Amino acid sequence: MGCCTPLFDSELSHRLDGQTIAITGASDGIGLATAILCAKRGAKLILLCRNIQKMQNAKNDILSNFPDAHVDTVQMDLADLASVSRAADDIFTQGLSIDILVANAGVVFHPVSWLYLTNSVQVINHFSHAHLFNSLVQNGALRENCRVVFVASDAHKAADGDLSYWKTYGSEESARGALGEAVSFKAYAESKLANILFARELAARYEKMTIVALHPGAVETNIGETVKDKWGCCGSFLSCCIFKCCGTCFRNPEQGAQTSLKCICDPALSTGKYYSNLQEAPVQIRGNRKLDEIQADLWNITEDFLKANFPRRPPTMISTQ
Repeated sequence: MGCCTPLFDSELSHRLDGQTIAITGASDGIGLATAILCAKRGAKLILLCRNIQKMQNAKNDILSNFPDAHVDTVQMDLADLASVSRAADDIFTQGLSIDILVANAGVVFHPVSWLYLTNSVQVINHFSHAHLFNSLVQNGALRENCRVVFVASDAHKAADGDLSYWKTYGSEESARGALGEAVSFKAYAESKLANILFARELAARYEKMTIVALHPGAVETNIGETVKDKWGCCGSFLSCCIFKCCGTCFRNPEQGAQTSLKCICDPALSTGKYYSNLQEAPVQIRGNRKLDEIQADLWNITEDFLKANFPRRPPTMISTQ
C-alpha cells in the first residue's frame, strides 16, 4: 500500500459482524476510510460528524460499496459542547448501543474562541471527546466492556505538558495573555498528548474496557490543507513541520487507517497502550516532567472542566470499575 505502510489483516480474518462502531469525524479522511474498512468486515456504523451534507455523502459512499451495511448518522460539532451533549442524547434515544468508540476527529487549526476560556484546539481534540465518553457512559449507550480508540499523533513529541493549553482561564483577557492570538503548533501537540494520557488514565479506571491511543502516520488529508489555507506559505511550512514530526512517509487515508483498524479489531490489544505502524510504541515528550504526573494533572483539569460546564451532569469518570 505504499511507502512504510504495513497492512492489518489483509485476509479479513478479523470480522466485526454484530459490532456497532461509532466514529467521530467520519465524513472524510481517516474517519471515512476507517468506516469503510469496518463496514467491509460487517460492522454496524454510527457516523458522528459536524457537517450534515458531508455526513450524508459519507453514508451514501459507504452504502454504494456495501449496500447491506447498517449506517446511522448523528450530527455533532466538537467545537460546541452542547452539540456533543445532544449527540450523546440522540444516540441513547435512538436505542443505539456502542461496542467500539473511535475518537478520530481532530483539527490542527481552529479559529481561537474564548467561549470556554481555553484553547479551541484543545476543546475539539480533547475536552469534547472526554465529554462524549462521559456522556455515553452515563446514559448507558457505551457498553460496559467496550473498546475506545483515540486517534492521537506522534506530534505529541513536541509537547511538554506544561498545562498552559489545558487550563481554563478566569477571563478572556487572561486567556489571551497566556495563549496569545495566534494558533501555535504547540496547541495541537499538547492536544495529542492529552489524547494519549487520557486513554492511559481511562484504561486504569475502566478495567472492563479496552482503551488505547494511536498514531496513524503522516496522512494526506484536509487537516493539513486547513493550515495551508489559513496561513498560505507560512501554513505550508507549518504543515510540513507537522508531518516531519509525525514521520516522512505520507499516506493516503486508507493507509492511515490501518493502525486504527488494528486497534478496533485485534483481540490481543493491550489496554492503555499507544500504537504506531501496527506496533506498540513509546510516548516521548520534551522537558523533564514525568508522564504520570502530567497524566494526573490532565485528569483533574478535565474533570474540573466538565464540572464547570455541565453542573447538572457532573462527570462520573472518577468511579473505578
